[in-house]
Amino acid sequence: MESPHLSRRWTLRDWVLFSGALLVALGLGLSLADPELVGIWEDDAIYLSAAAAQARGAGLAIELLPGSPLLAKQPPLYPWLLSLVIRAGADLAHPRGLWWILLFQGSIFAFAAALYGGVLLRRMELGLAERVAALVLFVVNATILGVATTTMSEGLFLLLFTGQLLCLVPLLGMTAVEKDTKPPGLASGVSRKSGPGRGWLLAFLFFAFTTAVCATRGIGLVMSLGFLPLLLARRRWLAVVALATAFALALGVSGHLRAKARADREARLASIQMSLSYYVDYDNQLFFYRKAWAEGGTGGLLRALGAVAAANAESGLDSFAQLFFPTRKLQQPGSQEAPWSRRLEKSMGLALFLLCLLGLLQGDRTRWALVPPLLLFTCFFAVWTWPFSARFWVSAMPLLAVGLVRGCRKFDRIGPFLLWSLVVASASMHGLVLGQRMFPGQATAAGTSVASTANPASSENQSTPEEAPPIDELQRYRAWLRDAVAGRRQDLLLGGFTTLWTARTVGIRGLWIGALLDPADQVSVTLQLRDGADPEPRTIRKFAQRLADLAQFLPPGARVLVQVDGSLSPPVFQLLQVLASAGLLRELSPPSPVARLYEFILPLSRPGRSR
Repeated sequence: MESPHLSRRWTLRDWVLFSGALLVALGLGLSLADPELVGIWEDDAIYLSAAAAQARGAGLAIELLPGSPLLAKQPPLYPWLLSLVIRAGADLAHPRGLWWILLFQGSIFAFAAALYGGVLLRRMELGLAERVAALVLFVVNATILGVATTTMSEGLFLLLFTGQLLCLVPLLGMTAVEKDTKPPGLASGVSRKSGPGRGWLLAFLFFAFTTAVCATRGIGLVMSLGFLPLLLARRRWLAVVALATAFALALGVSGHLRAKARADREARLASIQMSLSYYVDYDNQLFFYRKAWAEGGTGGLLRALGAVAAANAESGLDSFAQLFFPTRKLQQPGSQEAPWSRRLEKSMGLALFLLCLLGLLQGDRTRWALVPPLLLFTCFFAVWTWPFSARFWVSAMPLLAVGLVRGCRKFDRIGPFLLWSLVVASASMHGLVLGQRMFPGQATAAGTSVASTANPASSENQSTPEEAPPIDELQRYRAWLRDAVAGRRQDLLLGGFTTLWTARTVGIRGLWIGALLDPADQVSVTLQLRDGADPEPRTIRKFAQRLADLAQFLPPGARVLVQVDGSLSPPVFQLLQVLASAGLLRELSPPSPVARLYEFILPLSRPGRSR
């Protein structure tokens, strides 16, 4: 495969790649977007709620949550941008208003794809065929399109990270350049003789800005930090200063938002601040390690890190394979995977990851330039107290696609065959997923969250149906729920990961019921660090106490509802069984193939004393 020499002028094929990527990405994004699905990832419902509050001048308040806490966990730039669309006239009460939001989101993703395929890949020692292959992996991807077609920040981060790489490509010597030419764009103010100039300064300022605005999302800092060793080794002091400034700015912005949100909670919402801490602060997810340190010192901390890393090593390899070959999204909900299938999936994930690393190590000028950011990114999520899902890999996709394409180049004669076999197989499988209705939420709305008919008031274990119920069943259930809460906007809906989506569409407030768990228990549940044993009395007491706090916070007459469906983890379902056995749950709906709805009967303190 040829390695192109970069010229100052774009050729026709450069313009075709740029415009083709822009149009294809925008077309896919808009054709797959659906206003009815906004909120299905939970984070997108939070972003939209905060943006609506910002547009009304109420600050970054998450009005979808009880008490409307201030946003401090997600990056503030994205909801601020969404608020501009709302201020321009997008009415969120009507689907047409949400379409304007989705058009804005689709444009962000489309421009990121165009910048990636038409500009960045042009500078990274890739031939035309390799650029097309990398672009297909980037655009025709159900996981990426799943977050790019709703109000998730991944689309914006893809755009900003692609811009960061464009700033760093010339600095890191990653461009194949003819002797009498210079790369265009931000780096045009640099040469081997003159050193850093005005072009570099603009590049570093952009790099610092994009690092800072992604601060509270965490990954912006992690990816940027991965370039620091190479910058120090090459004595690029201006870049180091810019990066340090970005970190200081990011920490300052993040710290200010967290302090403001915490003060607001303590002043107005003292009784439920622990229940809301999951949504507004990363302290809730770091509590697991702090507790391990307090109870076991260094040894306890290392054991906790090892337990999380072991759980995430499996989910990380699975999710890497699923990012390119989404076999699970093609399975019928409720079907069980064979053990050999899971082992094959992990092996495929490991092989693809090693191939990606091999590709990023290729090239005399690019050796070791892109590996540290990817390794640091992987290590960060390996010890993060949340399952390493395919969505987490999306932020690194500009590196992953390049790595896989260049890794295939290493195999000489069979390289093109290996590359296009991978690209065609991946695109075909993703095409099948994208052809399914409601694809963005298939893993939740049409998969695990569909329809458990299990009754927490019975002694039966939670079950999953053999087949997914028709979509019209989901629509009928939501219509019934909308009627059931009509005129009761202060009601609170608890449930699994689709709860905020349901709450937003029916006009009430919502909360993931797992947020009521003790932070350490929450990590154990989400990472499945415990077996299916009965919940401990201490867990039951804390869970019931936080339910009681929520109930006391709500205005008179408001109900605390719980939606029981397949998105509830078995430990949480077992907690509900304990509450039901104490007579604290009353069913409000007939059995449905989608969900059961219950109301908590107050007071909620009896389970703690009964145990």
